Amino acid sequence: MITFNYEFLLKQLAIISASETSSLNNSLEFRPSDVVIDSRKVTKGSLFIALKGDNFDGHDFIQDAFSKGASLVIMNDNNKDQVLNKLEPYSSEYVNVITVLDTKIALGQVAALVRKLSSAKVVALTGSSGKTSVKEMTYSILSQMGRVIATQGNFNNEIGVPLTLLQLTGQEDYAVIELGANHIGEIAYTASMSAPQSVLINSISAAHLEGFGSLLGVAHAKSEIFTFTPLLETSALKFIKTPKAFNNKNVALMMNADILLETSMLHDDSQSISAVWADEINLFWQQALENHKNVSYFSSKSTSVLVGSQRLSIDFTITNLVLKGNGSCFTLNTPKGSIEITLGLLGKHAISNALGAAALALSVGASLDAIKFGLESVKPVSGRLNPILLAKIGDHEQWLIDDSYNANVGSMKAAIETLSELSGYKIFVVGDMAELGDYSQVCHKTVGQFASHANIDAVYSVGEQSHYISNQHKNGRHFSSKTELINTLKNDLKTHSSSTFVVKGSRSASMEEIVKALKEK
Repeated sequence: MITFNYEFLLKQLAIISASETSSLNNSLEFRPSDVVIDSRKVTKGSLFIALKGDNFDGHDFIQDAFSKGASLVIMNDNNKDQVLNKLEPYSSEYVNVITVLDTKIALGQVAALVRKLSSAKVVALTGSSGKTSVKEMTYSILSQMGRVIATQGNFNNEIGVPLTLLQLTGQEDYAVIELGANHIGEIAYTASMSAPQSVLINSISAAHLEGFGSLLGVAHAKSEIFTFTPLLETSALKFIKTPKAFNNKNVALMMNADILLETSMLHDDSQSISAVWADEINLFWQQALENHKNVSYFSSKSTSVLVGSQRLSIDFTITNLVLKGNGSCFTLNTPKGSIEITLGLLGKHAISNALGAAALALSVGASLDAIKFGLESVKPVSGRLNPILLAKIGDHEQWLIDDSYNANVGSMKAAIETLSELSGYKIFVVGDMAELGDYSQVCHKTVGQFASHANIDAVYSVGEQSHYISNQHKNGRHFSSKTELINTLKNDLKTHSSSTFVVKGSRSASMEEIVKALKEK
């Protein structure tokens, strides 16, 4: 981690957190070796930030942190007296305490400070689906150009993003930060601490509607990635409560034009959950994009897009597309020239993700050679359309496509579209989509209608809401338990020597249990 002294940190925290020092042994030149939120990971010289969650309170472990060598603790002010009374045994050591109103915000502020001290080119990306795939592709490309850090796992929220930024050591050339959200203001906050030079919006879909309220709310939330206020220039406490963003015209925006193309066609789909908000979404994007001049568009479907009254050329496109059983080949066209790509990932949406990654990487100086090598080096991510060969019977193959990591309306449709292009007896195995609130039923029905018109042989469902998907298909079947569903799939494998199953559902549906059982058959 990039180091900084105690005095500098205290001044930065005081600007936004009304912090104060309660030091038993004040060392203004103190430099923490690292920043941790888990007392089990504390080593000598660590800065320990005591976070409070639903099921834990880091303040209960402050004494443990000091006993392991922590030299600085940041804690909430209302825990001050109780904690300090326990710290007398450590008064002979370099023990410093900073009290703040909210340690979660202090974590973000420390991360913003580390980001400010870094010379790395930072890119950030968001979207209802495809974020992790684009992140992995961008990381692969930029790794050809220099040293890179990137978001690991699902560390894309108000806690994960600062922990990612705290990995910056000062030696990196690039940082690739994935920004997720389930409520308005979250991306504004995480973007503000990341302070990216270039950003990307990959997709807008009916996801986390409990937190966003509508598809228009999703659009507003994703747009925060290019309308953020740098965290070191604002009051984070006020910012969290009322995220009033401004338009940061210095940020280069990579926009998936397919979002605008799909929105413009919503009126033709009266059955779509999205059609309800079509006019509002169109107007929102028109205003947002017309006010932000530094925009590049990418699309796997078109070469131009209408933004307000202007028809604009799309900067990143594909031609000469050939779909294969294990991926695709295509020409990727950019403002810097064209390159031939062989992509080892399933689905047309993977091609769109590749376009986005190329655009984002090119915006911070990646070469065409780096883009080609980076994209062609990417392997499927576990739980995201990851193909698994279950059996080979003569010339016939049985495939399991593991897409169990998460689900929303857009990614469900992408999985169905991918399955329809594959061979053999095709079954879509689906669990519930979560966090859709009052729109849950209509969202599941929307996916079911899409599946009913796709080139797939059957739809199997399990869960409380997913029967709205299987009920729409002529060969749909709902199961009361995963055990029953797994046994039926195993019988299908005996019946159909050539077959392909796609397994998908939200995180809470735990559809990976089905994947595991089929792999162990």
